[in-house]
Amino acid sequence: MRIRIFILVALSIFTLNIFSITNVDENYIVKAGDTFLFQVTSPDTLSAKSMVMPNGKINLFPISKPVKIAGKSLKDAKALVDSIVSGQIDKAYFDFNLVEISPISFTLTGAVHFNGQFVSEEPLTLWQAISFGKGLVNSASKKIQIIRNGKAKNYDLNKYFSNDDQTQNPLINQDDFIVVNFAKNFIKVYTSNDTVSTVQYFEIDKSTKIKDVLKTIPIKPYSLKTDKFVVKRNGLSLTVNDDFELLKNDDLYLGTDTALINITGQVVSPTSVVFNGMRNINYYLGLAGGILKDGSRRRIKIIHKDGKSEKYVNQKLRPGDTIYVPQNYAYLIKDFIAPIGTAVTIIYTFIRIQTL
Repeated sequence: MRIRIFILVALSIFTLNIFSITNVDENYIVKAGDTFLFQVTSPDTLSAKSMVMPNGKINLFPISKPVKIAGKSLKDAKALVDSIVSGQIDKAYFDFNLVEISPISFTLTGAVHFNGQFVSEEPLTLWQAISFGKGLVNSASKKIQIIRNGKAKNYDLNKYFSNDDQTQNPLINQDDFIVVNFAKNFIKVYTSNDTVSTVQYFEIDKSTKIKDVLKTIPIKPYSLKTDKFVVKRNGLSLTVNDDFELLKNDDLYLGTDTALINITGQVVSPTSVVFNGMRNINYYLGLAGGILKDGSRRRIKIIHKDGKSEKYVNQKLRPGDTIYVPQNYAYLIKDFIAPIGTAVTIIYTFIRIQTL
């Protein structure tokens, strides 16, 4: 008899390992359409699947009358069923496990790339749900609101990113309404590598410091200097450390020795801009207002951050380069000849006066 019970229990465990869903968080909220497998392994084996009905109840016949579990967490639902059947069956021989969930429908709106109603075949978290809308737009706030059963609750994804606070990245329930607002106070954070530069928007509070930004920003620069940063504020560039307090509309540059391309010489507005490896020299010249009429496109020089220079012949630009546009030869000659012509005219006039 004991051998028989042992075999039945082993088969039950094997069956559960095949059919039960092992990656569902115990805080998952059970809903209509979810399917459970309940098994009794003594004295006789009974195994049956049962779906949560539209009224929220699940049929446990012949063990028990229907039990309402919709709206409860998976942990609480299992505890409730266990308590109801424990008077009839030894818990050691009874199993109740979620084996299939019905699709989860939720609405995503606000500062995401795509708004709308989405459906997931698997349980998902808030951050995963946002990916259904192709992610947050640059100026989105990471303080997200979930409206559930008419009640709103706020979550802060910055705390999730910086401290791995899982309470700020909750599971999404059926019919949740997710609202992503635009950030009211934010800074721009520039990072770069050899391929492309990125601009990320970061929402700040009254006392946000650079080190707070570094904890939460998803994309890190490949050459980040943690002891030196550049902040542009009101047109001024400030070299600061990670304890520097940021203000609304600041621009923060990470990897400061490689983040910029400088444009100087015969251009409308000499400037420094963020490096973008996907762009050619025309992009940077355009940001500087273009070449002046006396500038020479054929004689453009690229000055590297190590001080070495070379003529531009369609080579790939590198972070930290300076684009120098010299004056056109024609204008150089004109500027050189004009004073000589004036001098010759003066001398000729003087000689004529002397011969009169």
